[in-house]
Amino acid sequence: MFFIYNEVLMFFLSTLLPSTIIILIILIAIVLWRRNEFKQNRRIIVSAIITLVTLQLFIYLQGKINPFLIHAPTSNKIIAIITIVFAYATVLQLLKKLVIEFLVTGYKINIPPFILDIINWIVIIITALWFISFLFGIELTGLLVGSTVLSAVIGLSLQEILSDLFVGVVLQMETPFVIGDWVELAGEKGCVVAQSWRTTSIMTHSKNFVIFTNSNVASERIINYSRPNPVQRQDITFGIDENAPPNYVKQVLQESMMKTKGILKDPPPVAHVTAFGDSEVLYTIRYWIDDFSLVEEIQDRVLSLVWYSGKRAGIEPSTPERDVNISIIKIDKELHNETRDVIRSISFLEDLDDAQIKRLADITELKLYTVDEPLVLQGDEGDSVFIIKSGIVGVYIVAKDGSDLRVDERIAGEFFGEMSLLTGNKRTASCIAETEVEVLIIGKEGFVEVLTADPTILQVMLDALDKRRLNLEHKKTADENRLKEKIAAERSSLMLKIKGFLGISL
Repeated sequence: MFFIYNEVLMFFLSTLLPSTIIILIILIAIVLWRRNEFKQNRRIIVSAIITLVTLQLFIYLQGKINPFLIHAPTSNKIIAIITIVFAYATVLQLLKKLVIEFLVTGYKINIPPFILDIINWIVIIITALWFISFLFGIELTGLLVGSTVLSAVIGLSLQEILSDLFVGVVLQMETPFVIGDWVELAGEKGCVVAQSWRTTSIMTHSKNFVIFTNSNVASERIINYSRPNPVQRQDITFGIDENAPPNYVKQVLQESMMKTKGILKDPPPVAHVTAFGDSEVLYTIRYWIDDFSLVEEIQDRVLSLVWYSGKRAGIEPSTPERDVNISIIKIDKELHNETRDVIRSISFLEDLDDAQIKRLADITELKLYTVDEPLVLQGDEGDSVFIIKSGIVGVYIVAKDGSDLRVDERIAGEFFGEMSLLTGNKRTASCIAETEVEVLIIGKEGFVEVLTADPTILQVMLDALDKRRLNLEHKKTADENRLKEKIAAERSSLMLKIKGFLGISL
């Protein structure tokens, strides 16, 4: 009988167990190679190969010393048990890797790693106990009785740790969150980065690594910002001077939020009057996001755009020290000369005389835009020209796949939108501020006033535009006379379109 047991044992150790390890090594290597993750995970492969070689070496030496392992010296039996336990641990680690790769990564089935670790330890302990019983002839009943007493002693001394362990199992079964979720635990907001037998760890927006025991997690309120739906509402409350009309303020706030990258368009952002304070009206802006990891970045964009939009609209935050009145920002007198210099530097306005430049400067608005804020959007109705005083503006068009394609840029001293000012053409591209940008804006209403007072301004502007077009297209054709005739013919139809849009007769 001992001979049969020994043969079965040696077959298991020398053939079945090594073959299992080899097959698992090959399977895992194939999976990792296909996913280009072999280098990051080669440690587990190397460990498995070392275990395999060690096992085979032990079997070879044992066969040379004593073919009957059950009759081998005590030291050999201890080495055998250690080798077998390590081999089993290797097989279980390889199986764990395969389970995680196929079920978790492949099929998105969440299996907590520490649950697999518990299963591994149970299997290893049972294996070790069985081999001890088999090789040393010890009854398992005695071992189990002894282990029961030992477990009771350990349980009494490790109550809190065991409590954390069992609570961790319960948390994994109920899955109030998984690794990668953004949560709030005990007042700390962060992304769940690890969950072990005893603890749960999160990484906050400030990159602080916060560790909670599982029992503490279970006793606190858990707010999950990623489940069941990642869409989250954000509210910000602040005061605006009481002289600003509420409907106008809400319109400006909502328009600025609609331009903010990261805010959902559906449901749309809104602004509400929430209370009255001392010389101020309190407003709450409400918007929705679907990526909580960007909550602070999006809040910065929202508040920045609110400030810049308010500045352009003449809306100021409440300040007890001074009175603030609602008004459109006009060019200050002390900036008037600087404004005229900027206008004169524009190619299609450079031929105007001093009086004409002054008239345009009088109706020009100076506006300030922040980074990533759209000045105009492709397809929008247009009736103004933008002259860049400082900063860089990126020019984007909508590509075939729906993405924004950057095709050009405008810098200080350049302009865009002149045809929208003259004919009301829709914007042919989106212009986005890539730095903080100051622009001078000449709108239709003020422009009509200027033309009514001095119609020759339009002729000068059109002559300059024709000259610029002639210089650009002359590079494409050598027939300058034919090109001039084409531009002159189109000038007549353009004049009719300008008169119709501006509502003037020249």
